[in-house]
Amino acid sequence: MSNFSALTFHPVTNIIEMANWMDDYWGKHHYGVHFSSDGVTYDPFKDDCERVYPKAAERIAALEAECNHLRNQHERDARILWERDELQRVNDELAAALREVAEAHFDLSLHKQHDTLSHLKHNAQKALAKLDGADDKP
Repeated sequence: MSNFSALTFHPVTNIIEMANWMDDYWGKHHYGVHFSSDGVTYDPFKDDCERVYPKAAERIAALEAECNHLRNQHERDARILWERDELQRVNDELAAALREVAEAHFDLSLHKQHDTLSHLKHNAQKALAKLDGADDKP
């Protein structure tokens, strides 16, 4: 057997790191796995050190790429949801403003109708008064 370096899951952090696998460290053909990140040498049988084999590394890279894609999609979706909520808020404000304008227009229309009716009533009273005055004259 021999010493070699390989991508390995750190038994404490579970982060993939380059580790030195040292043959005969713990006994005959019993490797010691040294991580430079914490300077500790672990026993792969006791500490659950596991090499990342090339196919597994490719799968991990593919999963990381998919995760990044999904994260980006989530961020786009979140942006779209925020924009939708903003559009709804603006739409609600616009609807409230339109209701106020419609109510004001209706009030104004009623006021105009009242003025028109008052004017017609006044003119009718004047015409009746003239007719009453004309009837009194011989």
